Amino acid sequence: MMCTIGKWVGFCSGVQRAIKGAEKALEENSVIYCLGEIIHNPTHRLVANLRKEGYNLIIVGNPHHPEVKAIRSLSGSSAQVIERVQEVKGASFAEKNAVVVQTTFNPQSFSSIVSEVIRRTYKTLVCTTLCEETIKRQTEAVELAGKVDFMIVVGGKNSSNTKTLCNIVEGRVRVAHIEDADEIDTLGLHHVHRIGIISGASTPVEEVRKVYKKLQGYSQ
Repeated sequence: MMCTIGKWVGFCSGVQRAIKGAEKALEENSVIYCLGEIIHNPTHRLVANLRKEGYNLIIVGNPHHPEVKAIRSLSGSSAQVIERVQEVKGASFAEKNAVVVQTTFNPQSFSSIVSEVIRRTYKTLVCTTLCEETIKRQTEAVELAGKVDFMIVVGGKNSSNTKTLCNIVEGRVRVAHIEDADEIDTLGLHHVHRIGIISGASTPVEEVRKVYKKLQGYSQ
C-alpha cells in the first residue's frame, strides 16, 4: 500500500496564531475562560465597518457554523445568511449590498451565489473573505483524489472545512472522514493500493502522522 500525505495538512496559520495567543494568555493569567472553541472566535472588523457605511449585509455560509453566527451578531437584524444558490431568489436586497463569506466555504459554491446576487442587484460590494490556505487545501484535495484509490480526510466531525474537503472529494474517489487513527480498522482497506491523506485546518499534524503510521502497517 502506498500512502501520500498532502502538503497542506496540520494546523493552518490562523489556527497556529490562535493557539499561540491562548498559550501566551495562559502564561500571563492564572485563570482564563474561552467562550466557544478558540479557533472559531475571529474578530470581524470588516462587517462592522460595512454596517456603519449603510450596506445591506449578505453572509454566504452555513448558518449553524460558529463563525457565521459571530458574523451575523455584528451585522444587524437585516443581515441575511445564504448557503445555497437556490436561496438567493428569496433574499431581500437594498440599494447598497455587501457580500462576505465564511472563510472555509466552498469557493465554487460562493462564486455561483455571488453571480446570482449580482444578477439581481444594482450595486453589490463583494468581499472575498475566503481563507487562502483553505482554497489551497481544497485544490490539493481534488488533485490528489485523481491519483489514488482512496482518500482519508482527518479532522473533527464538527469541522466545517473538513466536511467541505470530504464533499469535494466525494464522487471522484472513495473517501472516509476520520478523527483519529483508531478508526482506520473500520474502513476495510486491505485491497486498496494507493491512499491519499489530507486534513482539516484545525487538525494537529501529529494526528495525521499517526494515521500515516498505522496505514503503513497494512502494507507489511
